[in-house]
Amino acid sequence: MSLWKRLVPGATVVFYLLIALEAVIMITPFTVYFYAVYAPVLSRLEAHPWTAWLTAFFLPHITYTGDPALTALAWLGPILLTAGLGIFLVCAGQVYSAKLLRRGVVSGGLYQFIRHPQYLGLGVAGMGLLLYWPRFIILLLYLSMLFVYYLLARHEETRMEARFGEAYRRYQDTTWMFLPGEPGGRLFAWLFGRTRR
Repeated sequence: MSLWKRLVPGATVVFYLLIALEAVIMITPFTVYFYAVYAPVLSRLEAHPWTAWLTAFFLPHITYTGDPALTALAWLGPILLTAGLGIFLVCAGQVYSAKLLRRGVVSGGLYQFIRHPQYLGLGVAGMGLLLYWPRFIILLLYLSMLFVYYLLARHEETRMEARFGEAYRRYQDTTWMFLPGEPGGRLFAWLFGRTRR
């Protein structure tokens, strides 16, 4: 069994356990300890104009801000979450119906423009969750999720190139990896220190 196949299931379990742990921590007596110990740090962050947004955005249950930009972001969160999940479900329906009906590679719908629209949908949904429920741990998990999806997408593309050869390479050249204007995922490759092919 390859390292990849052993690592991904374990990383997925840890990812979701950390999300669950955040919820448990916020509803237990541990919160009293957390805010008693870290309250001075949070107060210092709040006192300085350059860092006050951190507590206003990532810890909204501690402070209240009437800032219209932060309020707009809170309203935008559920919209992005719903849109992202919708994209994911529609694209998952395309992929799994093609597998069931043995139609081959899906290249219609969003797949004619983006090679990994399911991951894009989950990224949009994750951004919506981060805006709706802003927590530092959600930010860290969101960035980790983007990194894992990038690696997973590269792995899938390697398998598709091995299976379909030049036809898949032509498809890669005419579609974006995740974002418009990023056919090879140059932004993600730069962020995560990888190169295309």
